[in-house]
Amino acid sequence: MVQCWVPLCSHISNRENCKFFRFPANDVERKIWAKSVRRADVVPNKNNKICSCHFKEGLRENGPSIFEWNKNVHFSFESPEKHFKRKKVTERDVECTSSIVDDVNTLEKESTLEPSKNSISDKVEIYFLQKENEDLKKQTSFLKRHPFGYHSLESDDKMFEFYCGISKAMFDIIVDLCSKVFINYYYGWVVEKFSLKDQILMTFIKLRLNLAYPDLAFRFNTTPIDNLSPALWIVSTIFKIFESELP
Repeated sequence: MVQCWVPLCSHISNRENCKFFRFPANDVERKIWAKSVRRADVVPNKNNKICSCHFKEGLRENGPSIFEWNKNVHFSFESPEKHFKRKKVTERDVECTSSIVDDVNTLEKESTLEPSKNSISDKVEIYFLQKENEDLKKQTSFLKRHPFGYHSLESDDKMFEFYCGISKAMFDIIVDLCSKVFINYYYGWVVEKFSLKDQILMTFIKLRLNLAYPDLAFRFNTTPIDNLSPALWIVSTIFKIFESELP
């Protein structure tokens, strides 16, 4: 049984008559499909599938473009590339053409008075696309400034335990405990660049692998003196927390 990967779509292979198309093996095409689907909770792989209901004319080569949030903004167009024999224009044809022009002018006047549903849908879709673009720019900027940190290890349990010596679940518990107390840094030092998770991660990496401070500075894109204070005082804070919690 295969379920459609698109949000808000409940189509499954053993119940529906539509076809199911596998995500492209090519990374670029797969990312284009994923961006069209707008599913942020998981990254698709080449084994995920989308039902043909999301493709124009049900054809895979058209790519996924029909979804719950934009199904009212798609139109069907007939190809204009049809050739007909030229016929003689009669007075009746002129009258019909004039009538059509009048109808079009009337519709244009009405559309200027009240926005159509399609116009509103387009504005909503543009808003979300702009917001998504801004979020991607912020994420890209953050990754350039912080190539290594909690965000680069949290999805890989083995690498997390390699660097920290503890599981991610235990690490998150320690972060939660530390967030509830005031950390008095060395000489009143104020942390502005590192999140609490990265401070604790840096501390555990120092304890686990005993990396030199210049090495830690290179990994976390900072200076050695900036990671010295968190490492010293995070250890002291964790010790005090467990000393007060344990009987």
